[in-house]
Amino acid sequence: MQRLIFPYLVYDSVSTLFPNKVNSGFIYTMNMTEAELQSRRLGLNKHKKATEILLSMIFGNCESLIIAHTCQFDDYSRVFAPRFDAQQKPKRRLNLFPFDCQKAFKTGMRFAKASVVS
Repeated sequence: MQRLIFPYLVYDSVSTLFPNKVNSGFIYTMNMTEAELQSRRLGLNKHKKATEILLSMIFGNCESLIIAHTCQFDDYSRVFAPRFDAQQKPKRRLNLFPFDCQKAFKTGMRFAKASVVS
């Protein structure tokens, strides 16, 4: 984050050296469930919001997309990961991950359309 933002930062709190405004975003893929991501204990929503604020200050609009419950391993039965349901993870990937990928694609398309100068 430091290498992304600080080359454009002016220490007057209102200026940026970045010449244009562009849409930016992060796609977070997390092995955690949606409930774990919403947990205040982990503070991930604060981190996401802080990232969006920093990028918006420098580059313009910023948004985040969080894809939860992703697969960390190809075969959960071959690793010791008792926290995860080895039966449910592949089913979720098969049934829901294509929709998550579609959300990411649509986000990219919106960014691309917004950047086209008419």
